[in-house]
Amino acid sequence: MPGEILRAQTQMRRAWLADDPLCRPTRVDRVLRHGGRVPFKSLELEVLHAPGHTEGHLLLFEPSSGSLLTGDHLMGNAVPFTATHYTGSGPEPSDPLGRRPRFRGLPAYLASLQELRARRFRALLPAHGGVLQHAQRAIQQAILFYEVRIQRVERALHRIAGQHGEATAWQVWRQVFPKADPVREMRNRMYLVIGALDLFEAQGTVTLRRRDDGSLAFRPR
Repeated sequence: MPGEILRAQTQMRRAWLADDPLCRPTRVDRVLRHGGRVPFKSLELEVLHAPGHTEGHLLLFEPSSGSLLTGDHLMGNAVPFTATHYTGSGPEPSDPLGRRPRFRGLPAYLASLQELRARRFRALLPAHGGVLQHAQRAIQQAILFYEVRIQRVERALHRIAGQHGEATAWQVWRQVFPKADPVREMRNRMYLVIGALDLFEAQGTVTLRRRDDGSLAFRPR
């Protein structure tokens, strides 16, 4: 992206970090893993690892009631953004472009939803939006939400590549979100663009190259 936009975003982020934190570090009593159990006096919760919104996002299932505590993974009034972040400092040995290892939120989120769709729940108890009585419908709606937006990214990529031969994530972002403020409204929308490009790369429907300025360019196959 243009340097002036990056500088403005950096300045805004520094202002955020100067404020009081939303939460503070806390001591971990027990590490939870997928398939584990959390017992209480009269019930037991099954731990389900559901990465996507965050890398370590966990769901808790109560079998006797069929209730699934979903946090931000599935909500009654929104669909969460899916994060992406580097998980290491050095280049990935198997990556011919020498990219750093990275958590890829959107592919992980869609895979998590597919796993949930194969199960049956009586109700979803999310962090926002109230109880969801139609669990399968909520799961399918979240999948459809992203399928529609992935198609928009794909169309934008093909349009730009048809004119210029290839496209960067920044060019695709501008095409998909022409009215959005690139300083204040880029973050979650860029997560979507990067996530869709991650999916295309995994599916083998794009080729990538690193330009002389260091940016990655994508070309539809």
